[in-house]
Amino acid sequence: MVERDAKLSEYKQRITEACAEDFMLVGGGGVFDDTGQVERVSCLLPEIPAYQVSPQSRDSDLIVNPLPRGLDSLDIGGLNYLDETFPDSTDSVGFLTGTIPSTVFIDAQLQEGAEALGWEKVYEAQYNPAGESSWTPFAQAIKSAGVRGLVYSGEPENLAALQQALADIDYELDWTLAGNNALDAGFIEIGGDAVSNVFISPNMVPPFMASENPATQQYLDLFDEYLPDGKSEAGLGYNAFSAWLLFATAVKECGSEVTRSCVWDAASSITEWTGGGLHGQTNPGEGIPSTCVIIVEGTPDGFVVPEDFEPNEGLYDCSEDNVIDLEADYGEGVSLESVGKSLDDLQ
Repeated sequence: MVERDAKLSEYKQRITEACAEDFMLVGGGGVFDDTGQVERVSCLLPEIPAYQVSPQSRDSDLIVNPLPRGLDSLDIGGLNYLDETFPDSTDSVGFLTGTIPSTVFIDAQLQEGAEALGWEKVYEAQYNPAGESSWTPFAQAIKSAGVRGLVYSGEPENLAALQQALADIDYELDWTLAGNNALDAGFIEIGGDAVSNVFISPNMVPPFMASENPATQQYLDLFDEYLPDGKSEAGLGYNAFSAWLLFATAVKECGSEVTRSCVWDAASSITEWTGGGLHGQTNPGEGIPSTCVIIVEGTPDGFVVPEDFEPNEGLYDCSEDNVIDLEADYGEGVSLESVGKSLDDLQ
């Protein structure tokens, strides 16, 4: 296995290196994954990612994602929970994201999802993803606009800083909806006592519920044995592990004839997948996301499942209503045909 560090802005360079040396990309991802897709598809390098961000990545060929995130559908399990739990707040919603194309795209999808539920937007802004010298102006603007619920897309460290700024001006939101990357002990450590009413809607069983899910406990036990100082409680780690399990499952299907073509065919034929029980069922082969979520709340003392969360399938809330079709045009990825290739060229 070769690890390649994109250092945030060097994604394209790492893809170019991988094209020359690697069999397949597995368990990774990059904030700037809108770059490098032409190179990856042109060199016929398949990928089983931990996560995808940009529309260019999500729509490009030769990718099988164990936790699919497409352009024409959206998981709104978290939005549905907030709509039911805080109905009086949805006419005063704000949206905040970083000034990079990948998170602007995620924010746009979430805004379409909120609009489908009839929510009213009263605030919209973008911040410097590298960090702001002061978050007080954002906190004051949120207060002035009368925001009661905030949909946030970006780094958990910046969200923690914003939470501290809101606490400093004594303004408390009814709720903040954060991405799955906020399901990280580091977010609680940085935010401290300022963490308040932050909700996350992962498709996987979080680490603090390991006693209720054997697969999660096995995952944590593997960290204890092989990487005791690793970030075993980071949400995206579960995505990466699921990607590696999907890769291993596909390789096993190929027996002694392990080729890119065989592994790709096997991986893209998998239509029911839970990462060995780590997350809700998805359909990687057809790019269909899970309709199952668990609502998690961030508090100064750690993450908890809210008392009013009502699962209907094991630990999850599963419903077809948790995934909606999107109508906006979010762009397109790189196809094999567009670079003069086809699956017949994959060896």
